[in-house]
Amino acid sequence: MKLTSREYWESHWDGFTDASDEGEGCELYDDIAPLLPRGERLSFLEIGCAPGRILADFCGRLGYTAYGLDYACDPSIIERLLRKRGIDVGKIEKSDFFQWKPEAKFDVVASFGFVEHFDDASAVVDRHFEMV
Repeated sequence: MKLTSREYWESHWDGFTDASDEGEGCELYDDIAPLLPRGERLSFLEIGCAPGRILADFCGRLGYTAYGLDYACDPSIIERLLRKRGIDVGKIEKSDFFQWKPEAKFDVVASFGFVEHFDDASAVVDRHFEMV
């Protein structure tokens, strides 16, 4: 069960039109990046990817193709930020995490500030692993 509603997130992102490249990426980047796979044509999926700064940080610095899933934010806004930074964009989608059917598996699946929005964290984590 979700602890927040679609209406909450749509209201949160309503009017958001500029995923500017100002602001922080991921404050945990230095701790996480050394543990991630390296190589050409690897994919990075961020669940709950709005506004796109964390996805841009990892993909820009490590050369991953960016994929994202968000519940409420307009995917074109996130794609615009990523392309502005010269990042290879696979696909950014708007969908419910548990209803979404990805077209492929990903080399890295991550989320930041997402799991705690659900009653059953283990089901959320299991779903992450299913996508790798």
